[in-house]
Amino acid sequence: MNGRLTERRQGPHADRDQAAGLRRLFAAEGPRVVSLVSNPQVTWSGVLIEHVGRAAARLGFHPLILDAAETAPPADEWGRADLRGAVAHRHPEGSYLGSRGWLRHHLAAGRSGPQLLEAAGATAPWADLLIVHAPADDLAGLHGPKPWWPLLMVDTRADSLVQAYAGLKRLSRRFLPGWSLMVDASAHPVLGPRLAGRLDDQARRFLSWPLHRAIVVQGHADEDHIAGRRLTDLLQSQLGSAAEATTPVDATHHLH
Repeated sequence: MNGRLTERRQGPHADRDQAAGLRRLFAAEGPRVVSLVSNPQVTWSGVLIEHVGRAAARLGFHPLILDAAETAPPADEWGRADLRGAVAHRHPEGSYLGSRGWLRHHLAAGRSGPQLLEAAGATAPWADLLIVHAPADDLAGLHGPKPWWPLLMVDTRADSLVQAYAGLKRLSRRFLPGWSLMVDASAHPVLGPRLAGRLDDQARRFLSWPLHRAIVVQGHADEDHIAGRRLTDLLQSQLGSAAEATTPVDATHHLH
């Protein structure tokens, strides 16, 4: 994290109190996972990842960002399943580990998702939430048959929309309970909701997999109060839905 984003809280304890039940639920099971589907066509993807990390911190978590995307730096110990000592830096609101190729390498070698998540978590023992940023296929291999909720990224460029839909198409074969979307509308703010609706329409018509929830952010700008709150709400909803492993009610009316 580069510290460019400015955190603004709703109140001294509001978000942390809302997340207390989630943390108690997860405490016995180890770190939770937020699965962020990589999209190399999104210009400000690195800043969007920071937004997600800050939202997790507002919920009282201590996140580790495991960046295994196509554009991530390689892990220092790429060929080893044990990544201890490879955390790039610790930040008051989380830690970051560049690990391009690490997930794919070890999944292909037959290591299980739980083994890899345990190894990643060992790099930051203080972390109670793993934000895994990786291609759709790698995330599918990481989770296996268990239900999980992908969070996708897109911006206003056509290439990013095509890339996001391609990821949805691959993931739709997994019969996952739902998916959420973060739209960076930096270049054309008025297009954000429209593009989210377009991707939702394609997923409904061709994949029978409607969007659960979407938010629009300004990826190149400091996180503002409203966008930060919406992302925090989305993350809390996603974690709660993953814990319950239930099929979501159509919630596209949450689009902001």
